[in-house]
Amino acid sequence: MGDGWIIKKIKEAVGIKLPPGYEPGRINIEGIVAAAYAANDALGTQFKIACPKGSILSCVTYYDLSDLNTQVNVVISRRPFGTQIADNAQFDVPAADELKIDYQLEFVVFTDHLTSRSSYIDQIGRDLKFPEGECYLQAWTPAAQTLLANRLPRIELKFRPDE
Repeated sequence: MGDGWIIKKIKEAVGIKLPPGYEPGRINIEGIVAAAYAANDALGTQFKIACPKGSILSCVTYYDLSDLNTQVNVVISRRPFGTQIADNAQFDVPAADELKIDYQLEFVVFTDHLTSRSSYIDQIGRDLKFPEGECYLQAWTPAAQTLLANRLPRIELKFRPDE
């Protein structure tokens, strides 16, 4: 157990509840399907998760269950894009939506687990503000890849409240 469990127990004892989305768990990327994706295609559609309004993004894990070892990027924004990008369409953010992007995660180095892979980004420490208590994610691939049925990727984000 890390230091986080101590803080959690103290907050529970004094009646402080962790904000929704503190650790949303391993999330399915919405709209993604088993298919061949070309370079620069969107992986799934933009989707939202709950998170603390004032957040420190501490670490993120991308689970490559299709065992592809191919870079994947995920953009984080506090508002949805005005023009949604369809799954398997070219990831081309319109100029009007470019300023909505708060951060981009780039999963480049993967740990091999024989039939799957994981990519970790630790110690991010990025201060993010989400006035509505939610953020939007959109995954895309800079290189071609083919996702397998029943082995679609997942992502796990860990936020710390900025208190």
